[in-house]
Amino acid sequence: MISNKILQSIVAKRLEILRKRRELTMSGLAERSGVSKGTLSVLEDGNGNPTISTLWSIADALEVPFNDLINTEPQINRRQFETDGVSVQLIDQTNTDLRMEAYHMMIKANSHREALPHPAGVEEQITVLSGHLLAGSLSNPKLLGPGEHYHFKADCQHIYSAPTDNVSALVTMQYPKEHQLISDYTIVKSVPTTQNEWDDLLNLIDRHSVEVATGLPVFRLVIRTGAEPEIIARNIEARLFNKRDLNYKTAITLYFSPEKEQLCLYIFPKSRGCTYTLSSSTTTSSIIDQQKNKIIAYANANNINLNKSQIGALKTFTSNENLLYATLAAEVLSIQGIPTLPDQMNRFIERQDRLETKEPIKTHHAYQLLHPGYARQILTTGEMLLKYGNENRHILEMGTGAELSLLMLLDLIPELAITALEASSTNVSSLQKNTKQLNINLHSDNSLEHEETLKYPIITFTGESHSLNTAYFLQEAYSLLEEDGILIIADEFIASFNSEKERKQALISHYITYMLDVVGIISRDNFSDFPPNEYRSLKPYIQALPTIAFMAITASVDEAITHLKLLKEKIQAHKANIVSNKVIRAYYHLLNLELDALLAGIDGKIEPKTSVENFFSLAQSSGLELLEHQRVYASFGKPKTEAGTYVLVFKKSL
Repeated sequence: MISNKILQSIVAKRLEILRKRRELTMSGLAERSGVSKGTLSVLEDGNGNPTISTLWSIADALEVPFNDLINTEPQINRRQFETDGVSVQLIDQTNTDLRMEAYHMMIKANSHREALPHPAGVEEQITVLSGHLLAGSLSNPKLLGPGEHYHFKADCQHIYSAPTDNVSALVTMQYPKEHQLISDYTIVKSVPTTQNEWDDLLNLIDRHSVEVATGLPVFRLVIRTGAEPEIIARNIEARLFNKRDLNYKTAITLYFSPEKEQLCLYIFPKSRGCTYTLSSSTTTSSIIDQQKNKIIAYANANNINLNKSQIGALKTFTSNENLLYATLAAEVLSIQGIPTLPDQMNRFIERQDRLETKEPIKTHHAYQLLHPGYARQILTTGEMLLKYGNENRHILEMGTGAELSLLMLLDLIPELAITALEASSTNVSSLQKNTKQLNINLHSDNSLEHEETLKYPIITFTGESHSLNTAYFLQEAYSLLEEDGILIIADEFIASFNSEKERKQALISHYITYMLDVVGIISRDNFSDFPPNEYRSLKPYIQALPTIAFMAITASVDEAITHLKLLKEKIQAHKANIVSNKVIRAYYHLLNLELDALLAGIDGKIEPKTSVENFFSLAQSSGLELLEHQRVYASFGKPKTEAGTYVLVFKKSL
């Protein structure tokens, strides 16, 4: 058995090496391991008497197997370590991509060890050689006799207990093939029990909130609650609220995700985006009125508190018959923590409630009004049309979808003469019904098969059709443009990628960020009271989305996809719930549509979104020169060519 003096020397040497290899300060390691800075300093100085639990917490925080911390020479595998009636001895280990370790564990009768969660993906298998062992997750352990096996996921609190007699067991630990360095963004803590511990926890959250606001992509705090994680979440929320300076708005968004026996607190940066390189002209400023400009200014300045007069003016605009103004104003109010629907959306929901049969395609497009940045992309499209169109008012709209984008463009520029191409017969029917009195020449041809010989000075595409092959679409647009003609694209793009896994990661990050923005709008903070059945409908999203976003950021793509499919199953199980609050119901339906679109993109059922940089290359190879681009709503990533909603302007160059 290893002596205390030898153990102290080994741990001191290995702890210093491994901590510096991970570029962690003593304070940083203390935060990640839950072991106090004082205890770590004592251990690194070659003193102290650490328990197995303490050493395992440190090893998990350093993201190394337990044996790497207590062995100066990993090939020497026979050292035995004992504490509190429990001893472990490494028997064997592998150093392949699939890392495994086998330990001989001996537990004296009536001894007990409670182990903290290992990193995500770690699994254990126990084979009892003699005695009776109670082992497994803390919430659901299993009593094993001689010769019995038990396999369980060890990324939760778990126990090893010898309730009646001495136990001898073989414990095999399996680490994931791709071990993610999630500790860069994660700290694990226990529930505070004293005022000083509460103060330390709140200061930790404040400090990392600042780090996220100033550039860190995410922070996760895991609090081991054992039971009642939702109560702990409400307690933390209340304490944070008491510390908040109500004169200022934070630049981060905080989400609580109660899980079994633990609470995950996630901090994400606000990602509502802004415009780039927008230069106003005399023409645009004479048409785009000053009231609309105020709405846009409010929307871009989402970190200021609007006064009562400003809020009142915005609420008035939500009842405006101008669909563009109403939708913009409703989005600004929602971002300000006042969830609001444009009046047209309210009327649509009331009409749907009266109908015995629903109109799926109409439902889908109506809820797009609530998509973050939707109205802004149409507004910017109109501004670009006025800026680059040389006073041309005849445009070709390709892949029109339903009528919402056209109605908004006509709200902005009433004198437009629009030729609309749409392949979907259902969309065509809706267009015919709702645009009879407007200056729209509707064609039901597939845009890629359109044989009309006319050339157009301006072509617009507002991202409504997802059945188009991107490369073919750009070539077709080139062939239909006049010489020096202008192509304006308004659509969503994902971050750059170099592999199928990276593409899925980028796709998930993009969609989930939009969905998290929606969850923030319909959070408890923005509603004084949630009817129980309505909260149950939202709960799967509230719990799952922050975790999925974190998985995407830390490249745990397969896990994220698994959680997305589980989320879909939960939503389907809650489908029968009736949500009476129109605002919650509208955003709930939008979340469902976004989830379906994300899963369809992952499974390849629709053409997957591409990156802005790749789109630039495809356009250039099709004879189109980039004139300007704006990221009107950012989803993921900081540079102006990362994920989000864009408006791109190209010129036929050849």
